Amino acid sequence: MTGRGRALTSIGAGCGIAVLHLATTAATWTMWDAAPAPGQPYPHPMPALWPILSFPAFPLYELLTGGDRAMFDSFWWVMAGNSAAWGIAAGTTLLALLGRRGHAKA
Repeated sequence: MTGRGRALTSIGAGCGIAVLHLATTAATWTMWDAAPAPGQPYPHPMPALWPILSFPAFPLYELLTGGDRAMFDSFWWVMAGNSAAWGIAAGTTLLALLGRRGHAKA
C-alpha cells in the first residue's frame, strides 16, 4: 500500500471511529437522561461505559470549569471534540501500524 493509500485509510478509519464514538456517546447520554419509568430512581445510575466513552473530555472539562455542571451550552461541542480526539488517536495508531507493516514487507 502506498503512503497516500495508508493516509487515506487511516483518515477514513479515524472519521468512522469518531462518528461511531459520537453516536454511542449520544445514545448512552440519551438513556441516562431519559425520564424514569414508574418505580425507578431518578437520576438513573450512570451507565458503566460512560467514563470510558467520555474520557478524556469530562476530566478536562471538570478541571477547566471548576466543576460547573451547567454545561448544556457547550456539552455537545465537548462531546464532538472528544469523539474527534478518539478518531485522531485511532487514525494515528492505524497509520503507524500500516507503516510498520509496509516496512516489514520491504
